[in-house]
Amino acid sequence: MAGELDRTLGMLQLAEDIIRVVLAQTDAKKKPDPAALDAARTSLWPWASRPIDLAFLKAVLGPAWNYLDATAGKASKPSDVLAEATKQAQHTGWLGDIGEFTIDDAQMWVGSFGSQEDAQIVLRKLYTADPDTRARLLMQMKERKLLDKFCDKLGWAAVKELHDSLGIGFAEIKTDLQGYFIDGPGDGKGRWGPSLDSEWDSHETSLYHYISRVPGIGGALNFVADLATFGFNSSYGKNRDAHTRGEIGDSDYAENRRHIVNRTALMAFVSLVTGGIADKAVRGTSAGISTVRAIGAGVAAGSVGATAGLATADIYNQAAGLQEGFSSPEDYIKTALVGGALGGTFSGAMRGLSARARGYVPKEQLQLGEGDTTTTESETTTGDADTTTTPAPIADEYSAFGQQHGLSESVVGELRAAKVDLARVQELMKPRRYPAQSPELAARTAIDELALVEGLQNAKVATGKEATRLARLAGDAGIVDQVQILLGQANKLYINPENLPTLLDAIGKGSPQHIQAIDDAIARMAKGHQVAVEAEADVVDHTDHQAIQHKQVRGSRHQLADNVKSALKQLAGKGNKTEVPPAGYRRVADVRLTRGQAMYDAEPGELETYLKDMKASSDQLASGDPDADPNATMHGLGGDLEIRITNGRGTFRFQGPDFNLMP
Repeated sequence: MAGELDRTLGMLQLAEDIIRVVLAQTDAKKKPDPAALDAARTSLWPWASRPIDLAFLKAVLGPAWNYLDATAGKASKPSDVLAEATKQAQHTGWLGDIGEFTIDDAQMWVGSFGSQEDAQIVLRKLYTADPDTRARLLMQMKERKLLDKFCDKLGWAAVKELHDSLGIGFAEIKTDLQGYFIDGPGDGKGRWGPSLDSEWDSHETSLYHYISRVPGIGGALNFVADLATFGFNSSYGKNRDAHTRGEIGDSDYAENRRHIVNRTALMAFVSLVTGGIADKAVRGTSAGISTVRAIGAGVAAGSVGATAGLATADIYNQAAGLQEGFSSPEDYIKTALVGGALGGTFSGAMRGLSARARGYVPKEQLQLGEGDTTTTESETTTGDADTTTTPAPIADEYSAFGQQHGLSESVVGELRAAKVDLARVQELMKPRRYPAQSPELAARTAIDELALVEGLQNAKVATGKEATRLARLAGDAGIVDQVQILLGQANKLYINPENLPTLLDAIGKGSPQHIQAIDDAIARMAKGHQVAVEAEADVVDHTDHQAIQHKQVRGSRHQLADNVKSALKQLAGKGNKTEVPPAGYRRVADVRLTRGQAMYDAEPGELETYLKDMKASSDQLASGDPDADPNATMHGLGGDLEIRITNGRGTFRFQGPDFNLMP
């Protein structure tokens, strides 16, 4: 009660301050101060996280609230913010405090192929809500089909902690979360434990982990194992242990494993080729060489091969975005020395064994093919009876596939019931234009694709093989659920489903901004807005009267400028002839920076300066200055233009034509 009293007193004090500001603006003797009104409106926004607080402020402010609405211009109106809070109350109640969380942010960060860092941003925002509201927000995420992707990216440990943080009750959503950290029958020991109140004794099961526990020599043994396996031993072991400790999810584990296998194969090839060349260079062409020379050849081969392998790993990791720069000179020196020592030791030992073998093995058994007494298990017989053992056949191809990839019995049953083509599941597990999917996610995607085919046909978007092709494009990009949501509102809130094939074709060619557009459209439809996608702009909101052009930016600083100019050109109707925003609609460039982009961590002030510098260069070119950058033009500048930039610090809005940061 004391907390509620303090909260109420704080709102009453705020209302008194705002009324004082409004009265000052209505005083004919004083000059109006728009900045003071903007500040007054901005002071209301923190109270929007709990709808009843904002409704209370409206009641207390009375005419002052209406004045703030009337003078808002193109800025956000208090009544619009209250309307959004009222809609949120349908999910979390009037007393529920959602903190910094919004479902639109969650859709943006984890709606498609968000990273673990993106999921953690959503997690941090969830923790700003009170425990009961947090549970209701998770239920809302489940309704939006975001929960599975969110939990998969987090890893089971964070999901378990989130589960334990929820309020009393909420059995349904807690049961959903338990599916991500409790091991079912036949799942092994890969998560928390077999039940909610029973945790496994250890969460590290890799060979690398067990070797490291050998007293005194564990580290040395793992180092030697890494040289022998081209780094596979530690890379795979650490990845597996991170997964079973719950630090990474299934899809990241599968993606890391793919990189490890590819990198190891490439390192092995390069090491063997370069080592072989070095060995041959030292040995020469003589039929017989001394033991000393053989050891020297081994040292050269081991040193060159190991160093080349490390360089190959560095190049691969940089190309895959897994590391920046090369390993240290000390690492290369250590690798060369140890590789040379092992190579020399191995070569000398083999030389000695070869010499002794010639002395003890009968000459006739040195002939190729003779003296081979090897038998296979399937050929073993006892007495006169053939006792060949044949493994019991596995029930069917679905069971075999499930055992091979660690799928649960329920998923295997769904695959079998839907008669899913297992070759399609394997395709989804391989990276192409979009990241590889974990076996379980790939299986569920393949199942959902079949339902999407039916949905496309029912909506009369496509039929037959064309419907299958479009469904697979959606599956490859991991957006089957989003496309189903669009189809559920076809010719209702989603007014142009006939353009969906064009949209999916663009996504199939690797266009992440079109996935971003779908997520934006879904967030707007959730508010009851009528939208078109891939029409006069990437998204046209006919309820809010906005035309939105989406961009997703990677790379250097200048890539941001290039994408902003491209979006403005399209919004000015000077790009694709079919993309001309409707007259009177607010034009919005929605630009989202990916992790690793040069300005991903930029403060809003830095982004504002960046856009103002772009405009100054554009103005310089328009003035005819011969020294101006010929590519600096920013098309269609005007007061109806807005640039939204989303980076690691949040989403920031800049008002055209001068691109001042909006509250």
